[in-house]
Amino acid sequence: MENLVNNFVKYIEESEDLTPKQVKQLISLSIVGQLGEDIIIQAPNEMVRAMVELPTVNNELVRICQSEIPEIKSIIIKIDTTKNKETINNKIYHQTPIKTGTPIKNYYQQIVVPKVNIPNKPEENNIESNLSEKFSFDNFIAGESNRLALSAAVAVSEAPGENNYNPFYIYGNPGLGKTHLLNAIGNHIKIINPNYKVLYITSEEFINEFTTASSMRSLNEFNKKYHSLDVLLIDDIQFFTEKMEQTQKIFFEIFNYLTTHNKQIVIAADAQPDYLKQFHKRQISRFKQGQYWSIDNPDYEMRVAVLKKHIFQEKPKYSDGTEIFFTEEIVAHIASLVFSSVRELIASLNKIVFYCGVNNVKLSENIINEALKDYLNKNNKEITILDIAQFCAGYFGITLDDIKGPGRTPNLVKARHYTMYIARQITKLTLVQIGNFFNKDHASVINAEKKVSKQIKENKEIYKQIEDIISRIKKSVNN
Repeated sequence: MENLVNNFVKYIEESEDLTPKQVKQLISLSIVGQLGEDIIIQAPNEMVRAMVELPTVNNELVRICQSEIPEIKSIIIKIDTTKNKETINNKIYHQTPIKTGTPIKNYYQQIVVPKVNIPNKPEENNIESNLSEKFSFDNFIAGESNRLALSAAVAVSEAPGENNYNPFYIYGNPGLGKTHLLNAIGNHIKIINPNYKVLYITSEEFINEFTTASSMRSLNEFNKKYHSLDVLLIDDIQFFTEKMEQTQKIFFEIFNYLTTHNKQIVIAADAQPDYLKQFHKRQISRFKQGQYWSIDNPDYEMRVAVLKKHIFQEKPKYSDGTEIFFTEEIVAHIASLVFSSVRELIASLNKIVFYCGVNNVKLSENIINEALKDYLNKNNKEITILDIAQFCAGYFGITLDDIKGPGRTPNLVKARHYTMYIARQITKLTLVQIGNFFNKDHASVINAEKKVSKQIKENKEIYKQIEDIISRIKKSVNN
């Protein structure tokens, strides 16, 4: 372990890929011990964990671990909720490895960053940031569906314009947190660099501003404003249309000017760059010259976390003022019914609370079903493990008997593991119930879930494949 700690310190201090601020934060890591094929590392907050999860950093740390302990395959990063922990910087660590089989839970931690108050008055350059102070990294709930986008967003906010994330492009369906991340990036940049000129703007606002400037013959002032920015955060860029040739032209003049001068651009859209057919190919290629990451529909665990956080913050009440008590089972039931977006999840929760208040009825699964009946009738039926198994069998070109049988060929094992993992994500079934379907014990389900989760973290294509399968299962069940 001594050599491992020394090599960690050497890499962090000598790496040309890290800024001084990143070095200072990464030095706060602690090596906890070894868990089977994993090294457990403790980070002081989500900000540092996100940095460790960046591919360039993570791959190098894994390589360092393997040079000392060949069987190591990955790093597990835990959040340290205590103070005054021993750190890599002090070269102090726990020498007793964690025993294999010790449960390591993956909680959705909140990011710990300083609070920021965005000034309402214009800055010295007369440019208002338009940032919403309610959106920050510390109230963004992280899950497998947004972990990579969050990690990249943190990296951008730590060193705007000084990394390979320029432009940084985030895409995903409405209501998944793109606007939240854009504002969080801007707010955190303002914490670190108070004098930076940061502007958050929607594409619609940009279009209107350009149209007004053109009609008022004030394009020089328009260009001067945007050329003076240190950070441009533009939302919903898909609303630029093919007919807006002049608007697109001026936008890309600004885009080229800012990126050439190492000024940060962050873009959000509802589709990946290649699907924005209204833009010329050369413009799409510029979107892809930095980094682009998706935010996908929240998985079951993340939906539960979102609901619990909202309930804790809002403390919903009945009409007589008494607080509505949400049991674990009730939260799980809501999370299993609503899965398309965080926005829709919160809207459904508010609808349930309103229904209970107006009708003065006690919260129950039946009441939830009644409150959401319009949504349920329109959007989804209950998905069973049989639905999942049948779809996965067809997807992998095997039979249902194969997927439930004892076969151990790679394709069979993959299909079986995917079925178990997806069942954990979109059904309320317990580990035992899922295991029973396959005539296996709950430990087999835990193992499958762990393996697929690890594959998803290491390979973005596998994550996209899983999400595609889930989406197609839902469509097949509801058609």
